Amino acid sequence: MSKELQKLEILDDATVFERSPELLRNTPSRKDGIDELTENLLRVYGCELIQEAGILLRMNQTAMATGQIIFHRFYFRVSMKKCDVRAVAKAALFLASKVEEQPRRAQDIL
Repeated sequence: MSKELQKLEILDDATVFERSPELLRNTPSRKDGIDELTENLLRVYGCELIQEAGILLRMNQTAMATGQIIFHRFYFRVSMKKCDVRAVAKAALFLASKVEEQPRRAQDIL
C-alpha cells in the first residue's frame, strides 16, 4: 500500500470521530436530498431495531451499543438512499456480535 493511500485512510477514519457541525450537516444522505428530520428519524429507527433485536437475542448492552455505533459510522460513508436501514441495522448487529465475542448465527439475526 502506498504512503499516500495510507495517509488518506488515516485522515478518512479521523473524520468519523470529529463532531464538527459541518460534518454532521454534510452526510451522504443529505447530499442525496434527504432532509435532516428524515435522516434523524431513520437513524433512531435503526438504533431501535438494533436494541430490540439485541434484547430478543439476549445480547449484552455493550454489543448492542457497538452495533449502533457501526450503524451510524456506516451512514457517514453511504447514503440512506442506497442501502436499506433495516438491512444495515441487521448487518451492524451481526458484526457487533462478533466483535464483542457474543456470536450469533446469521439466521438468528436475519
